[in-house]
Amino acid sequence: MHQNNKAKECIQKAIALFQQYTVDDPHYFATLASQAQLYYLEKNYSQAIEIYDHVLALIESVYGKNKDYQTILNNKEKIVKEMKTLKGLDLCEAFYRQYGYPMIENEYAHIRQYMAIGLMGMGSDCLGYDDEISHDHDFGPGFCIWLPQDIYQQYGQKIQASYEQLPKEFMGVKRLTSLHGQGRVGVFEINSFFEQFLQKIPHTLEEWLYADENALLACTNGRIFDDYYGQVTEIRNQLKTFPEDVRIKKIARALAKMAQSGQYNYARCMQRQDEVAASLALNEFIDQTLSVVYLLNKKYKPYYKWSYYGLKDCQSLQAVGELLLKLVQLPNQLSRWQGYQVGINLDDQKVIIIEKISQMVIGELQRQALSDSQDDFWIHMLILSCKKFKMPRYDSNMSWRDKK
Repeated sequence: MHQNNKAKECIQKAIALFQQYTVDDPHYFATLASQAQLYYLEKNYSQAIEIYDHVLALIESVYGKNKDYQTILNNKEKIVKEMKTLKGLDLCEAFYRQYGYPMIENEYAHIRQYMAIGLMGMGSDCLGYDDEISHDHDFGPGFCIWLPQDIYQQYGQKIQASYEQLPKEFMGVKRLTSLHGQGRVGVFEINSFFEQFLQKIPHTLEEWLYADENALLACTNGRIFDDYYGQVTEIRNQLKTFPEDVRIKKIARALAKMAQSGQYNYARCMQRQDEVAASLALNEFIDQTLSVVYLLNKKYKPYYKWSYYGLKDCQSLQAVGELLLKLVQLPNQLSRWQGYQVGINLDDQKVIIIEKISQMVIGELQRQALSDSQDDFWIHMLILSCKKFKMPRYDSNMSWRDKK
């Protein structure tokens, strides 16, 4: 019935009665299991597992490993499995809802209107790409509180001190922080937080052109749990994707590099039997292909470790990912170049995949009205349509609240 507080009260009374009168009663074991289930529903995994372990020991001591024992064991294993697949963003939001939100309500309700709370920045958890392997560093319960400059100067240290008093373990997970992962959670001044990645929030097209793509992704990934003030959400919306003129320029540059490395230099290196250079050309082709796919999806490309994995979030050109996987899995094709004369060497299976990818990208360029060229060689189809786009310019002497 989702009346968890009432359930907790009833269970505690029942446990007290069982402990007073009959500690070997199977109904006592069932009541303890219900208590563990309640902790599980509250996402307090470590407490649930601890109680289940106690119940298992009690059942085994009285009845042995019977059917009830196996049921409890299965429930425990389910929690352990769920903990291993727990996503960092979900963990951190649950931690905020259970501990962070009450802290703010109890101690800082008078300035809550100036706060934003969430998690973004560096790390696979902010991208939603974390897995069990990711849990060994810079992972665990935590969140960010962002404040405007004047509020941060007045209250920042005090809120940080309150934040540091929050539990160090949640849902059976302790936050593990590496030397390079310090300062990712806690209390921050809004502009300083964004500028630690970007140095300067871009406004002009030139500033956008030279803004670091990984930094832009760090400022727009993750999740906002609550934004009472609105400035953090506004900045994130402003940084959400490249202005169209900049996106087109970056697409043109990536296409040129793709053509040069994949359709031109890979073949020349294979003709010379220079397998190392051919491999480098192929790697460059893959990297630039990924850049083009993200740009055509109006997304920022993640750090190379996640750039292929992140294709699952791209709606357009998803089939390119399958071809890239085949490309790296193919064996060496040097034997296919013996007796090669001129033209495209379709005996090389990697060449065939490169050309297939070329056709897919050309089709998407045409679909987005960025090119009407029918040329298979990308260097000849880089005349893309231009669209005027101006980023808003703000008076630097005006506060954000005034601008709003």
